[in-house]
Order: sequence, then structure tokens, then C-alpha cells
Amino acid sequence: MYYKFLNYIEHNQLFLPDRKILLAVSGGRDSMVMMDLFIKAGFKFGVAHFNHSTRSGESDLDESFVRDFCKKNNIVFYSTKMDIEALRNRGEGNNFQDVARKYRYQWLEEIRKEEGFDYIATAHHKDDNIETFLYKISRGSGLSGLKGINMKIGKIIRPLLNISRDEIDVYTRENKIEFREDSSNNSDKYSRNFIRHHIIPQFRKLNQNFDSRISVTMQNLQSAGNALNFLIDDFFKNHISYDNEVVIVQKDILVKNIDNKHVIYYLLSKYDFNISQVEDILKALDNTGALFFSENYELLIDRNEILIREKRNDVNVETGIIPGSNEIKGIGVLKIEKIAMHKDLDLKNGLYLNADDLVFPLKLRKWQPGDKFKPFGLKGKSKKLKDFFTDKKLSRFEKDNVFVLLNKDEICAVIPLEISYDYKIADNTKEVIRIELVP
Repeated sequence: MYYKFLNYIEHNQLFLPDRKILLAVSGGRDSMVMMDLFIKAGFKFGVAHFNHSTRSGESDLDESFVRDFCKKNNIVFYSTKMDIEALRNRGEGNNFQDVARKYRYQWLEEIRKEEGFDYIATAHHKDDNIETFLYKISRGSGLSGLKGINMKIGKIIRPLLNISRDEIDVYTRENKIEFREDSSNNSDKYSRNFIRHHIIPQFRKLNQNFDSRISVTMQNLQSAGNALNFLIDDFFKNHISYDNEVVIVQKDILVKNIDNKHVIYYLLSKYDFNISQVEDILKALDNTGALFFSENYELLIDRNEILIREKRNDVNVETGIIPGSNEIKGIGVLKIEKIAMHKDLDLKNGLYLNADDLVFPLKLRKWQPGDKFKPFGLKGKSKKLKDFFTDKKLSRFEKDNVFVLLNKDEICAVIPLEISYDYKIADNTKEVIRIELVP
């Protein structure tokens, strides 16, 4: 199984051997086997454990088990604890597993970014894929939902997806892998458990090659989905553009095809929007500023376009800024360069302020409602940033990327847009400051 694991990673180019992988480890059989395989392969990895606060304290024992294993084997360990049932009771969702999945992946991505990991690996295997396929059939999924679990999507990889539960069981016994048994796996109150315990065994009685045949079915559906996506992409290609991490779709092409919502659905389904959400989006095309959220993406209806980007966590930063490269967690690097003033200075790239008026350290923070500054064109008069953004016709996504730089609590620059009139370069300026934010 070890070589099957390595071949799957190499054949599908899941990751290069020098990459850092964050393993999602529950302490159960599957994830502990995955960790053992990573250890044997000599891959660079750390372990993340999400404690769901369940099963009358059993989840705390799971966390302690994984923590102790990592400590014993000198493996970097991260953990968090969240009361998912309390979140569900507060209206976060009706399905415990859906709510848990949402917060678990959100936390894993935060750790991945903060700690410099390249990918997150989960221990989903071949049987999980079959269960997911049948579960989605039971819920009336469309073609895009019947492809099973993706081996790689964004920064998530599944290196065990070609390995069966039986193979994992054999590996566990032969290699004496210690693990924690999750008592909830025996309960049929969860749909996937019911499918595992009752539905799949009946299919296997009907066809002894059920597992391999349904895998072929999923592959066929994936191929059909890929072909359809190719045709849809070709149909929309002249109406879609990209700006950094934002997908821009011209609104008029949606209006022209509004009666064929399934064509638009296949365009938006790759960003996790379901058919019901697509119907709501089409009804709201005239509602500039309307926001829609899928599991991993957010969609904004703008004036003449719809904008789509990955969900992001708000960054509430307030930090001191000095000359040099200032690394700002979750944002990028703010470069502050002091330059002697001379007549041939090129002022095109970046923002330039009169350094003679600045007192370091400066302060950087997100813009806030009520902020004012003095833009050029008003000759020293103040204007609310909110109105300034309206004049610039910024979308909500663009506003999210705006920061203000303060000199003694006064806004001297709106990054990356403009400096304050009070800090403009004058004839007697001796030194200037060049500002550049590198995401």
C-alpha cells in the first residue's frame, strides 16, 4: 500500500516532495495511517487537530492522543476546540456535520496560510468517495456533484483516495498503527453512516464488483463534466476576465441567457454555487452591491459585472510602520523607501509623500466608516472616504483592499489609491517617501 500511496501522489502530481503539507488528523484509523505513510515517505509535514467538543469528552481524549503522538515523534502540532453543537443551536445550520466541516476547513486554511504550509491533506479514501456519491444521489445532486470527492481542489489534497477501507484495515494491523475509535461512526443517525452500514452492503450483494464499477461511473461522470465545462467556458470566454484573484463576468451575457439558467449554473457551479443560489443571483442582477456566498466563494453584483473571489477572512490590522519592508500578516509587505528629492525622480510607480512632514513610526489600518482625508482636486478640503470611493466607482471587493496610513493620527495616504493633499511634494521638498503595498 505504501508504494500505491506514493505512485498516486506522483502520477496525479498532488504535490512535489519538497512541499510542506498540513495533515488534518482526527486520531482515527484513516488519518493515523495517512500520518504513518507521510512519516515513512519522509515528507515535510505538520499536524492539525480540530476538536469538535463532542461525545461527552471523548473528543478531548482524541486531541490528547494526537498531541502525545506528535510530541513523541517531534511533529509540529496545532489544535483548536470549538463547540459545534452550540453554533448549530445558535442558527449556524441544521446539519451538525455541515457546520463542523465549514469551521474545520476554515481553521485549517488559516493555519496553512499563517504557518506557511503549501497544502492541506485529508484522509478521505475510496470508500468515502463511494459514500459521498450515493449521498449526493439521495439529495438530488446535479452532474457537478456526482463526480465524487476531488483528489485536489485549491489547496486541499486527498492522497488516500485510491485506497480502500479494507486496505487501510490490513495496513493498520500489519504496521500496528494505534488510533482512536470514534463511537459516532456506529450511529445510523448520520446519513453517511446509514449508507455505509446498510446501502453499500446491499449493492455489493447485487454486484460483487460494485466498488470498481461505481468508480468507473464516477470517472465517466467526471469526464462528461469536464467536457461540458469546456463547452461552457468556450461559450463565455469573451465575457470573462481576471483581475488578480477576482473573476469578472460581464452582466449582459447573463441577462441574454437568463431564460437558460442551467447554462449559467454550469458557469457558476465551479465556484460551488447551487442551482437555487443561481436562481437568486439572476433575480438580483439589478441589485448592485448584492452579495452571495457559496462554501468557498463570494459573488458580488456590481454595476455592469459580477465579481467572484475566494472567501477571505477580514484582516483587522493596526501596526506601526517604519522605513524598509514591513511584513503585515494576512496582507503582504508594505515597502517604505526614503529617497532624496531630485528633478528626474520618476513618480509613476507607487505613492510618493513629502517625507519632511512625516514622523515615524506611521500607523497602518483598514479604512473605517467616517474616515476623511484631503484628496487632490479639492485643494485642501476634506472628503469622506466613503464618498471618495463612490467617485472612484470602487466595488465592495476593491474597498476591502483599501488601507489608510496615518501620520500622528492624520490620514496621509489611502493605499493603494492616493496620498493626502497635505503631504504632496513641494518645490522645497528635500526627501520623499515611496510607498508600495505588495500583496
